[in-house]
Amino acid sequence: METLSLNKSSLKIERDRLSTFQRFLPSLDLKRKQLMTEFKNAQKVLEIVRAEGLSKPEVLERFGCVVGVRDATFSVREGEIFCIMGLSGSGKSTLVRHVNRLIEPTAGTISSGGRDVGSLSAEELRAVRADKIGMVFQNMALLPHRTVSDNVVFALELRGVDAYRR
Repeated sequence: METLSLNKSSLKIERDRLSTFQRFLPSLDLKRKQLMTEFKNAQKVLEIVRAEGLSKPEVLERFGCVVGVRDATFSVREGEIFCIMGLSGSGKSTLVRHVNRLIEPTAGTISSGGRDVGSLSAEELRAVRADKIGMVFQNMALLPHRTVSDNVVFALELRGVDAYRR
């Protein structure tokens, strides 16, 4: 049985809004080095946040960044439908983007099928996203003429998965 597990915390640094995809472009070596410095700084901030038990407003005031997800841990079994619900701004989308590595976590681990998602190559990550981790985006990405179920299985239809397996 495959499971998806998450155990991590993350800081979203407001000062640097580079998209995740830009980090992989070869022409951005300098930006990549700046991101690594920012990442190391975020790890230090996270250590202070944990040690001092700082609240979100305190972190923002003191360090100029926000805590996106903090100490979230869960497991999802193969075939299980898992829904993340919460108030606006509570970190739902940030959490899901960490699970599929559209946002890199500051600390912790994400595993799928016993594999550390954080250590996957770009090619391996594409395969995991295509075969193991699915998500339904809010509003704009839903096709209004399809039911909720039809929207969920749409990607499988495009990949040619037969109706029985979907």
